[in-house]
This record gives sequence, structure tokens and C-alpha cells, in this order.
Amino acid sequence: MRKLFSAKRRVAVVAAAIALVLAGGGAAFAYFTSGGTGTGTGSVGTSASFVVAVSTPTGGPLLPGTGTETFTYTIRNPTGNGSQQATSAVITVAPDATAAAAGCLASWYNVDSTGTDTDTVTLNQTIAGGATYSGAPSVTLQLTNEPVDQDACENDAPVVTVTVS
Repeated sequence: MRKLFSAKRRVAVVAAAIALVLAGGGAAFAYFTSGGTGTGTGSVGTSASFVVAVSTPTGGPLLPGTGTETFTYTIRNPTGNGSQQATSAVITVAPDATAAAAGCLASWYNVDSTGTDTDTVTLNQTIAGGATYSGAPSVTLQLTNEPVDQDACENDAPVVTVTVS
């Protein structure tokens, strides 16, 4: 009889286990679905204007059709971290205000043998933050010989401007 009880007990345990599995498998779990969005912001720096320093000229004096003055210039990137691209430099020359008022013309000056008072130099230089680039080509200035009275340019201090972009 002991064996029978034991077999019955086994059957009962197996039946109970099957009943639990079936009951659990048939159980339903309820839930809702949802979504959400989060945002964060980054920080992008800005560019800063290059600091261009033009040297005191060497050479000279300028006379109509003779003499040259040579200027050099450096370009400093004032940003602390970011590199900036210096693409080109536009060099212009103009008589000082007094000479211009007296009739000295910017067109009488020649920048870098261009035959004009303006020249554009291609640089294509990446300048690291805080660094200075001094490899730009020098600027040569001449006073052309015009078939007119150029006395208005006597004692002129022509202004050479270098604009880097």
C-alpha cells in the first residue's frame, strides 16, 4: 500500500505542478506603454577676428618711379582653443589724410608690382588658437611715376592696410 500512496502522491504532485503552470500561463499581466523625450544642449564656440600687425617699413624713400618700401605682417588667432582658417589677405594702400586732402591719389601707389593700390594674397593657413602666423609674404610698396605733378604726395606717410579673412 505504501507504493500506491507514493505513486498517488507523485501523480498528485505532477498534477498540481501542471495545474500551476497552466494557471500561470493563462494569467494576464496588464500594463501601459509610454514614451518620452529628453534634450541636452552643447556649446559651440565662435570665431574671433584675427589680430593683424603690420611692421614698420624697410627701404625707401619713395619717389615717383623709384624706391620701394617693404612691409611684413603677422596674423594672430586670438581664440584660446580653436583653430581658424586664414584664407586670404587683401592689401590696400592709401595716402594719409593730409596728403589725400592735398590731392595725392591712392592709385599712384603700387602694391607688390600689381600696378594697382590693392593686392590679394592667397594664404590658406590654419592658425591654432593663440598662435601667430608670420609666414605671409611681405608687401612691397612703390610710388608710380605719373605724367602729372605729384607734389601732393611729398612727405606722405602712406597707410598700408592688411585685411585677413
